[in-house]
Amino acid sequence: MSVRTILAAGVVTALALFPSAAMHALGDLRRMFLGDRQYTSDRARITLIVPSPGSSGRSTALRVVYRMREVEYRQYWVAKIFRAEVISGPRIATAEEAKRQVATTRGAIALIPVSAVDRTVKVVVVNGRRPGQTGYDLR
Repeated sequence: MSVRTILAAGVVTALALFPSAAMHALGDLRRMFLGDRQYTSDRARITLIVPSPGSSGRSTALRVVYRMREVEYRQYWVAKIFRAEVISGPRIATAEEAKRQVATTRGAIALIPVSAVDRTVKVVVVNGRRPGQTGYDLR
């Protein structure tokens, strides 16, 4: 598997894997994960991959990225699909599945636990900060 880039979300919670960028603003990530931005700068369709319901990564994503509860999140995606604003909602995957999908799917972005970071991924800076630094947004 080739090296992939990651957006990290705190010491134990969630990271976003993104293969082609080293830095993102949290607002930019939010637009991607809300389906409001559907293409990368190189015109690849963005494929969203999120942790399963009940996981700490999912809780962090809902609180920090989506700013919703689980029920609101589900309603949001049902409505978005119903209005034909998106083709489909985010995929649900384990950290290992997410890393594989990001490695093989152009435009894929995934949230994974910080503990799943290994040499196959690189941490992406969010709003100028890395995981563990004061003020890091994804925790």
